[in-house]
This record gives sequence, structure tokens and C-alpha cells, in this order.
Amino acid sequence: MTVTMSGEQVRAAYAAEEAEAAVAEVAEAREAVATGAYAAAMDTRSAFVGVRISHELAAALSERARRENKSMSAVVRDMITTGLAENSVPVMTVAQVEAIVERLRPAPPNSE
Repeated sequence: MTVTMSGEQVRAAYAAEEAEAAVAEVAEAREAVATGAYAAAMDTRSAFVGVRISHELAAALSERARRENKSMSAVVRDMITTGLAENSVPVMTVAQVEAIVERLRPAPPNSE
């Protein structure tokens, strides 16, 4: 299913998401102040990273944010933080993939 949004609808959706993120960040900052982590709460520097995702992935992200009562931005930040902290290794190395490709490559025709 293709959903078409006007520029105004996109801007409104973006503004709503950013407003949610700002509310979540204020709540996090208040919690940090309440628990004594004031310096972390005062660090308001951040960067914006835009990422294009499929509609299906966006729907799944939206559902997860709803379940966790967070903004989509907050869920993405949590997932990135967790993913980077895991120092995960690839499922397969380049050498392993190349070995599989080599095994699957058809043999050259017999030149007899």
C-alpha cells in the first residue's frame, strides 16, 4: 500500500515527532536532575541524522514507540545505543561469503 502525503502533512508529522522527542528529552533531563545527574542533563548538544526506511519498518517502529510510550526518535536512539554497545560482529565475514560464492560458482565447461 502506498501512502502519499503532501508537503504540509510531512512537515506536520515531522513537527509532531520532534515535539514528542522534545517532551521525552525534557522528562529525561528532569529525571537526571532529580537523580543528581545534572551534568548529563545539561548536555543538550545533539546531531540530526535523517534515514529513509520502508513503510513497513516505519509502521513497526511506530508500534514499538507506542508500546513503550516513547517517541520514535527516542526508540531509535535507544536501539542505536544498544547496538553500538554490543560491539557485535558480522554474522559472516567477507572471506566466508567469498568461499560460499566460489563453491556455488559453476565449473568452467570441459575443454576436451
